[in-house]
Amino acid sequence: MQISTKTHGVIDLASAATLAIASRLMGWDGPVRPLMESAAAGSVAYSLATDYEFGVTPALSMREHLAVDAAQGLGFLAAAALMRSASDEARLFMAGYGLFALAVGALTERTPQRSPGTRRLRSRGYAALARDEERRGYLMGEGI
Repeated sequence: MQISTKTHGVIDLASAATLAIASRLMGWDGPVRPLMESAAAGSVAYSLATDYEFGVTPALSMREHLAVDAAQGLGFLAAAALMRSASDEARLFMAGYGLFALAVGALTERTPQRSPGTRRLRSRGYAALARDEERRGYLMGEGI
């Protein structure tokens, strides 16, 4: 079974939200909080820059996005192993998230069903957009 890229996008947003609030809700301080909050911001940034349903601009392919997911997962596993001053709960959370990120990345389809550029323009068609512009008098400099 594979995870669709659309479902992966939902997981990306939910994961970023979880990373952003978990350390505050659990009362984890020290290096854990900035690590998790930075990872949350980074996740949102590279998700928006991915060529998939939840992306805004296609700067990263889905394969590149999944490579960043894998790097993030490995980073969280390393942090869990190396941050000995963090609480056991925080370290378990980081290890769990790392494994989760690796699993989701491994199970996600490599090709999106639809890229960000196809949302509106291709669904309506260029001819329909041209008719709208013509109706408004914007073609041939008439609306200027």
